[in-house]
Amino acid sequence: MIRRANPGDVKAVLNLLQQLGYSPDAEQVLALLETGSTGNQTTGDTTDEVYVYEQGLCVVAFVALHRQVYFPTMEFLTRVMALCVDEAQRSRGIGQYLLRFVENLAYQRGDRAVEVTSSLQRDRTHQFYLNQGYSQHSYKFIKEVAVTAPSENDNWRL
Repeated sequence: MIRRANPGDVKAVLNLLQQLGYSPDAEQVLALLETGSTGNQTTGDTTDEVYVYEQGLCVVAFVALHRQVYFPTMEFLTRVMALCVDEAQRSRGIGQYLLRFVENLAYQRGDRAVEVTSSLQRDRTHQFYLNQGYSQHSYKFIKEVAVTAPSENDNWRL
């Protein structure tokens, strides 16, 4: 069963994130699960959502979504920010079921597409998405920046 994640799921979600190699702050994850969104609650602008897949009473998978306007076309798209199935439950159709859920949700909302990002080293994951009908059509570039004060010579201050 798929349902919206709630604060009681924080331990399971953190465990799954650790299986992906991430160690987020538990309080931040809890805050997201408590509010159900990090987006603008008043206007309904970009929204972050987390859904979990339960087997019996255990959360064995989750998918985290971000809905945004794709600027070049001014259409909404849903981005899968993270999807993880517990290591002991992989290759049983749960990930595929979660993706179909996301695609249906995006369709119901009138979104143009579902976009997925995946780390370069996750070859099995890439093949999984290709098998689900997704195509690779762009590159994503990231540059980590330090939180520092601007230089005195910077003329672009906001």
